[in-house]
Amino acid sequence: MALKQAELGALIARQTFRTPVPEIMWGDGYLLFQRSGDGEDLVNLPPSYYERINATYWQLTTW
Repeated sequence: MALKQAELGALIARQTFRTPVPEIMWGDGYLLFQRSGDGEDLVNLPPSYYERINATYWQLTTW
């Protein structure tokens, strides 16, 4: 999953899920991904400092 900033299209958060069909739910201040009974992941909106650094690292290391 790649979350991009609307104005610039810059990648601001990235997570990898290993499920064919994730369930995505929007909430006030977060984005929730459920992985077919395997648990869930949460992305805060706006993304945390760690999530932004992880997204930047991913962009810099992509071949």
